[in-house]
Amino acid sequence: MIDITLLDSWVISAQGHFTKNTDLFPGKISKNLKRCPLKAIIRDKKSIFATKYVKHTYSNGSVVWYIEGFEYELLRIVLHQMNMTLDHVLTPERGWQDKLFYSFFENDPFIAVGDFGKTFPANLNVDFTSSYFFARIRWYVPCSIKYPRWSSILRIHSVELWLVLIVSIVIAATSITLVGR
Repeated sequence: MIDITLLDSWVISAQGHFTKNTDLFPGKISKNLKRCPLKAIIRDKKSIFATKYVKHTYSNGSVVWYIEGFEYELLRIVLHQMNMTLDHVLTPERGWQDKLFYSFFENDPFIAVGDFGKTFPANLNVDFTSSYFFARIRWYVPCSIKYPRWSSILRIHSVELWLVLIVSIVIAATSITLVGR
């Protein structure tokens, strides 16, 4: 015997509506995570489109480091929508693998941003963002085909429709002539 659970029922009327108006897929986790922190390890790549650390030196001599890249900006948008904070885990150029393995024993969840690839060993506490790489962009613009003017009139309808129109005009003219006599 198959058990069926009735979620909602549809009322047939002029507009139509559900009786309970319940969600088919109710949310299990709220979208407001109350500033819950998410630790992120950012791998510095030296390519144009990758997530990387950028050094900016002001005229007064002060130096500011910041992060830029497509993956990082996408992660910030998602975290902003879910009301979460992003904690950067600073990793030196060497030893970032040790930091990730250390997080396994520490039981802290991390997210790795910046082209870690599939060669990194599996770790249950680390999730990786997808890397996006644009090699080149090509823009294709189709060229229009030139047709003579008389041909463009014939291309308005298909051949079958033209035949039906001609036959209907002939039948209409014949029937009007016969009715008029």
